[in-house]
Amino acid sequence: MKRRAMGVPVCLLLALAACGKLEDATPADVAMQLYVTLEVSGVQTVPDDRARPGLQPYLSDSLYALLIAARRARDAAAASAPSGAAPNAEGDPFSSLPEGRNRYAAKTTLRRGDTALVLMDFTYDAQKPAVSWSDTLVITRQRGRHVVDDIRYGAGFEFAHQGTLRGMLRGMLQSR
Repeated sequence: MKRRAMGVPVCLLLALAACGKLEDATPADVAMQLYVTLEVSGVQTVPDDRARPGLQPYLSDSLYALLIAARRARDAAAASAPSGAAPNAEGDPFSSLPEGRNRYAAKTTLRRGDTALVLMDFTYDAQKPAVSWSDTLVITRQRGRHVVDDIRYGAGFEFAHQGTLRGMLRGMLQSR
């Protein structure tokens, strides 16, 4: 499955169409819809102002705000760097592998009160050998619908993201 960037208006239409269905979506549905939206919009780093609105229906308000702050910190660091490259650019933050993923599936959902943990299986096979791993999406309820509140990285590879998405984004803010 190849990634293709779509125009922002199409992404926004997809997100708006999905909003009407999110009230009935299961945690696994929301997890899958997030990754479909990431793929369709071509997001491969902390999303910018054009890509972020398409993700908003799937993210908690606090995670969305943290993404905004982290992107601003990243952009400020890039603007002040002599090379123009952000020193804290971390690749794709939505899965363990900075290169991202090109196959994904929701495998298991565990509910704990108002929180659901969705185990996602990922594969990146654009390079050989293919790499597979699992991350866990933390899904909560907000305004009557399920939203992603964090991602627990589970790959454990030396070169992979460690900890959580929130932890990575907070680290980007601290390194300014």
